[in-house]
Amino acid sequence: MPTGAACGDRIVDAARRFLGERGFAVALNAPYAGGFTTGHYGHPRRGRHALQIEINRSLYMDERSYRRKPAFALLAQEMAGLVERLGGVMRECLARPL
Repeated sequence: MPTGAACGDRIVDAARRFLGERGFAVALNAPYAGGFTTGHYGHPRRGRHALQIEINRSLYMDERSYRRKPAFALLAQEMAGLVERLGGVMRECLARPL
């Protein structure tokens, strides 16, 4: 899926910046370029944005025992912060469309 097809650039940029500032490796549309959900529901021109984020499970789970790592709580906190940040971006976008 091409950049911007499912989600406005300002939203994508805010997510990339937020995650990058926290030391996460960020790749856009690689190795995955979205799927049915983003393609079906994301229509930025209609004000509907779909952003898919893949999280490497080795960051939060022991892949042998399938138990949470101690870092799970911090990761959950970071993702909550991302949601809050993206909510702020959307409030800005409502005031001035993307």
